[in-house]
Amino acid sequence: MARVPYANAVGSLMYAMICTRPDIAHAVGVLSRYMSNPGKEHWTAIKRVFRYLRGTSKLSLCFGGEEVGKTLDIIGHVDADWGGDIDSRRSTSGYVFTLFGGAVSWMSKRQSVVALSSTEAEYMALTHAGKEVIWLRRLCLELGFELGATEVRCDNQGAIYLAKNPAFHSRTKHIDIQYHFIREKVEKKVIHLTKVDTEVNSSDFLTKAVPSVKFEWCSAAIGLMMNGSGKALTCSVYPPSGRLLELVYISRNLVSHTGDAHVSLGESRCEPLRGAKPRRGGPAARAIIADFEVSEGIYSRARVEDGQSVCLWLGANVMLEYSCEEATTLLQKNLENAKASLEVLVAHLQFFRDQVTIARVYNLDVHQRRLRQATAAVATSES
Repeated sequence: MARVPYANAVGSLMYAMICTRPDIAHAVGVLSRYMSNPGKEHWTAIKRVFRYLRGTSKLSLCFGGEEVGKTLDIIGHVDADWGGDIDSRRSTSGYVFTLFGGAVSWMSKRQSVVALSSTEAEYMALTHAGKEVIWLRRLCLELGFELGATEVRCDNQGAIYLAKNPAFHSRTKHIDIQYHFIREKVEKKVIHLTKVDTEVNSSDFLTKAVPSVKFEWCSAAIGLMMNGSGKALTCSVYPPSGRLLELVYISRNLVSHTGDAHVSLGESRCEPLRGAKPRRGGPAARAIIADFEVSEGIYSRARVEDGQSVCLWLGANVMLEYSCEEATTLLQKNLENAKASLEVLVAHLQFFRDQVTIARVYNLDVHQRRLRQATAAVATSES
């Protein structure tokens, strides 16, 4: 690994993360911890992030949408895991601030001290976010914009209580004084803390690895869209309730399994065996030319001479030798089983698609009803 440009690769990823790709912030933060002595698995993870960036190169930060026409309000989301680093048992802080629907500031960073509870970890994350709020507010002030209290959303009620209550707490007296900075800003009404459900906390993917459905929703929630077209990586769910996320996740897995089943159903996979089957009373069957992958990105070609038997890989490093007739029968049976499994998967997939559609329509109706109620309440108060 001495000749592998690990540091250069991390630096390149960090440049992309700082500029326009908050979705890789957590991955880059974890990979940067092994700069001094990286291993093969770390280099493999680096290449995986690069492949992800190549596949999502058209993602861009978009601003506007429903937020256009409103006042200049910066909204922050803060989160922290608890003891996520298995080596040091330190927690990871993450925050993201959005303006007009798009991210303008974000961070994913391991905390400098060990938190004794999830509340402490979230409280320290609030302090880091509070310092960023002060900088953003000063920047807006220099640009000529006056701001009210900046709303910061957190999913830990205990951390919000600590920040709002200046009384002495025996269980938190050991917390360093620097982390009480957030309490002062809340008291002066510079920052307004609100409780948000974990499922709609868009900073959740900055602190830990999350399922693909949640990852894509968080990316869309902070304005990452495909080439500015307003199209996210996937259809965002509002709000993404736990059951709905589970349905979407199961649906995505079924799509993956269905694709695998389609691949395994290739009739051409039986062709080599038909070609290898000796012809009675005739010339020997032709040799088989096969390409196989030696390692990642390296392929080789092999010539397999005709014979009376073939070897089939059964998984778990088990390979057995069969006659051509037995192998053909076995593969044909597997093909029929795969077709039956595919029919079941397609039926299940359609069921979950229907469930997700129903849930999305219901959530959209609830969202629109709440907007109408809020508009009516504002009109009533003004009159």
